[in-house]
Amino acid sequence: MNNPPPHLPCLKSKYKAVSIIQITGEETNLKSLADSIRASVLRHYDKLQAGSDRVMLDEYNVRQMLRNCNVRVSLPNRILEGVATQVDIEGRLNIKTSDGTTHKIRSEDVLLIEIP
Repeated sequence: MNNPPPHLPCLKSKYKAVSIIQITGEETNLKSLADSIRASVLRHYDKLQAGSDRVMLDEYNVRQMLRNCNVRVSLPNRILEGVATQVDIEGRLNIKTSDGTTHKIRSEDVLLIEIP
């Protein structure tokens, strides 16, 4: 939050790491930030308890960074290439391949995801 990010040349990403202090020019009050995160987690927990998991998943899919990105997934027996479309209710990444087939990828299946 209040320190510049380390230089990590081994990370291959089109996104560059930044810290909050670089963006705002001001130090972040860490207690206030922790309180805000806690309040947000509790609010979302209450939504889950009330049965709003589908609404929360829809909100997540709007924001998830892989949505509509071309991805390559290394599976044990093949390489799968396609467009990441969404995460489903079971937490699987849905990838649509060029033939129109949607593949549902669980975390234990994914060895590598690359974003060109």
